[in-house]
Amino acid sequence: MLTSNHVSASITDHQQAAGGVLEVEALLKWKKSLSGQAQSLLSSWKQVPGSDKSPCTWSGIHCINGGSVSTINLTSFQLKGTLDDFNFSSFHNLSCLDLQHNSLIGNIPPRISNLSKLEILNLGYNHAKPRQQSPVRLNPAGARKVEIPQRASLEFK
Repeated sequence: MLTSNHVSASITDHQQAAGGVLEVEALLKWKKSLSGQAQSLLSSWKQVPGSDKSPCTWSGIHCINGGSVSTINLTSFQLKGTLDDFNFSSFHNLSCLDLQHNSLIGNIPPRISNLSKLEILNLGYNHAKPRQQSPVRLNPAGARKVEIPQRASLEFK
């Protein structure tokens, strides 16, 4: 006989496993969109047949218990590209996104506001900027540090 605790635990486990798959797919899609040396610098970012689909052992990725990505720290990885293909909504537990000292260009997508648990955002020393017509909105509830390229402006909600 299953109790309500067993049912909720299995639902939570299933949601975490599904979230891990979404995170892996989102990271691999973004990696594929990057140019230059990113493919070799992020060589640990790959799916290995028969392995768990967790990105927790990948370079620059740190996870909380349960295997969900909590930190992406790719400082000085010589990344070239945009954030356009980064699926922010796949990262429900991301509290730190640190992409400083790279060569990211283009706009900071407004979808970055989907990172509801974000505490630290560092996009400094890149060429990315918020869109002129639609400012980037971040929820400052837990935000401790936000660092973005010079001349960029963020709007807090």
